[in-house]
Amino acid sequence: MKKIIITLLAIMISTAAFSEEFAVIVNAANDGEDPRGHFLLLSDSWANGAQSVPFEVDPQGNSKQEKAQESFLNAILQMSPNQYRQHWVDRKAGGNTVKPTLVRNYDAVKTFVMRKKGGIGYLPKKMAGGNVKIIATFNVE
Repeated sequence: MKKIIITLLAIMISTAAFSEEFAVIVNAANDGEDPRGHFLLLSDSWANGAQSVPFEVDPQGNSKQEKAQESFLNAILQMSPNQYRQHWVDRKAGGNTVKPTLVRNYDAVKTFVMRKKGGIGYLPKKMAGGNVKIIATFNVE
């Protein structure tokens, strides 16, 4: 019995050690309303009238960023990667060509969200601060 408890504790500690908290951030001029709707452009403007402008790191070829995107999709957007891709295909077919702006790194996400009044994005929580608001958090295992 002791062995099982020790093993379970070791698994819990090792899982926690490899977990990183991420934050969904918005421009400081925005309220913390509906991150899913604004990121997917289902809500095209904020209460202050600013147009929703999502930013995310291009995850291609970077396993850490791919995991972060998948965790964001599951926890915040409540979608699988395939559903996410299909969402943008469907929007384009409907004449809506705007989709999230892909940037090189999380510093760029923060910079663009700070500069764009309707900006929304996600990044490691430890990078949030300054002229952005955290409206949601999620963990990346």
